[in-house]
Amino acid sequence: MKENASPPSASHPSLGQPWHCAALSLASGTIGLVTSFYLWWHPETRTVKMLGQQLGLLSAVAGIGLAVISAYATKKGGRRRLAILAFLVNFAVLCFTLDSMFSIIR
Repeated sequence: MKENASPPSASHPSLGQPWHCAALSLASGTIGLVTSFYLWWHPETRTVKMLGQQLGLLSAVAGIGLAVISAYATKKGGRRRLAILAFLVNFAVLCFTLDSMFSIIR
């Protein structure tokens, strides 16, 4: 029998790379940050404000989850920095959304 010389891959190629999680988290977090800052600065009608708050919380929690997965899965410094930046952006989204819900600062 002939042994396989190449080591087995750690993950299936269709699952993607860990930095894809960080890029997705950063992109959605940036859009969420703009939206949550707008709702924090200039509140709209009650229905729009409630919908924006719920979507902001969902976006922030999903983005933080993706950023943490990416930070633990990557081994390179630049890609880990991207995951940390995505975490910080999504944490800002979470802070603005919670402040617009509970009026902590204002």
